[in-house]
Amino acid sequence: MSIGLLQVEGNDNTVLKPIHLAKKAGKCEYEFYENMVHNMTPRMMSFIPRYYGKQQVMDSNSKSVQDYLQLENLLSKFKKPCLIDIKLGYRTYDEDATTLKISQEIAKYFYQKTIGFRLSGMKIYNYESDKYDVYSRDWGRSIPPARMSKELLKFFLPTPPLSNSTNSSSSSSSSFVSNSSHNNNNNNSSNNNSNSSNQNSTEICGLDASEMNEIVQHRLDSFIGKLQDLLHVFQHEQDKYRFYASSILCVYEGDWSSGSEILRDCELRMIDFAHVFPIPDSESTEERRDQNVLFGLRSILSYLLEMRDGAVRPRSPVDVLTVAATAVSAH
Repeated sequence: MSIGLLQVEGNDNTVLKPIHLAKKAGKCEYEFYENMVHNMTPRMMSFIPRYYGKQQVMDSNSKSVQDYLQLENLLSKFKKPCLIDIKLGYRTYDEDATTLKISQEIAKYFYQKTIGFRLSGMKIYNYESDKYDVYSRDWGRSIPPARMSKELLKFFLPTPPLSNSTNSSSSSSSSFVSNSSHNNNNNNSSNNNSNSSNQNSTEICGLDASEMNEIVQHRLDSFIGKLQDLLHVFQHEQDKYRFYASSILCVYEGDWSSGSEILRDCELRMIDFAHVFPIPDSESTEERRDQNVLFGLRSILSYLLEMRDGAVRPRSPVDVLTVAATAVSAH
């Protein structure tokens, strides 16, 4: 999974995102960071990567100058960052899209209009193999609604390394999770053969299985809280712009040796603002709400709330519409 950003030399706290100012999308994102963000509330601003201006860098190969946006690096505090990019909304084409562009966007993921989001990529550090499990855009576009819960569980409620070798209780949703996308059908026999050694090794990095499960559950609660806060912003504050094809980026620490404090931490931001449109002043209060983003946030929340409550199940498109409309009605 490539996020298309450059590291700023000597500065781990920022990254450079390339933009093409000759193209409409590039101009829009530049305009968003330069001007639009100043019209947003402080709570909305907290969900947007900090902006440090436009930079120009010489390409050593082409000898041409490339424009970049210098942005906050959301991965900098993590040793082995795990991340997921979730494209928001039941539509990802903007108000100026041609008929061809509309058909191209719909073809990317047929279920976007019913689920309200799609997974654009995922990267999870596998502590046991010391490698990353990487999931591409094509993987995200291949997920039917009936399998979405299982795929989201891999990121938001992963099975800690010790969980397969102890009898510690865990959430019922963990039954959906393999240690990675490379599941071994011979796990039962291998676990039986290694029981004696597992009993002598019930901790990793000073954490036992119950502590690891508590950390994973705490992190899930944090993501839910942040999503609920963002939902509240779009329900009650953000009424100046409509966001098309924007994503939420979720990040957490994958290295269990990093310490419990950073392992409990997580980051959530909105990213990708190449298709943001002002909402006309003539529209009513209700019309000014970004229903596209609201539907996507409610739908994602419905999945995560089911994970937290241990009620994860395969869902059909009809289920998605029903649950997304009611899951956060109490918030």
